Order: sequence, then C-alpha cells, then structure tokens
Amino acid sequence: MPTTCEAENASCGTLPDGCGGTLECGGCGLGHSCTENVCVCVPRTCGDVGATCGQLADGCGGYLSCGSCPNGSNCSQNQCVQLTCPGMYTCCDGSCSTVKGCPGIACDPRPDGGTQSS
Repeated sequence: MPTTCEAENASCGTLPDGCGGTLECGGCGLGHSCTENVCVCVPRTCGDVGATCGQLADGCGGYLSCGSCPNGSNCSQNQCVQLTCPGMYTCCDGSCSTVKGCPGIACDPRPDGGTQSS
C-alpha cells in the first residue's frame, strides 16, 4: 500500500510512495524553502531589503542588526541619511527640532523601544 505525504510528515517536495511511484507533496510559501520535505523559514538579510542601518525583523521571528551610520548622518527607515540640521536635532521624518526627541513628531518605534529621531 502506498504511503502519503501526511504519513511521512512531508509538507513539500517529492518522495517515494513505497510502491515504485513518487509523491508530490507541494511547495512552500514566500520566505520559506523545502528542506528534507519540510518547509522552513529563510530569514531575510539587510541586503534583501536594501537596509544599511538599524534593526528590522528577519521574517522568521528574529531581528537583524544592519549596522550604524557614520558621523554626520542618521539612520532613518533603515537608511543612512546626511544630517541636514546643523546644531539641531534631526527628526525621524527629516524635519529639524531644537528639542531632543522631536515633540509632536510621530516616529516608527525601533525594536528596542526607542525612536528613529536623534
């Protein structure tokens, strides 16, 4: 009697059915690959999304550290941008403020609980 994908705990790929045939167990969704007939998450990299700084989700439940920016620049939406506010604070939206934290500017939170404003 031939086996099944379910009986073999196979969620993807192909495997012998035990009677000379082949079982087609399907494919994996976006961000996953088939390894030994099981779909596994493939973490994305900073390069996959063009990130040059900061942290971002890897798509598999973890976080990536994409580095920091050189002096004279700030990390905004995972990109290093040249500071444009001499003697002032650059806010996450690119505006300038004389007050650290840029009151009144809504910033995307970082995974560590801070904001992208400098």
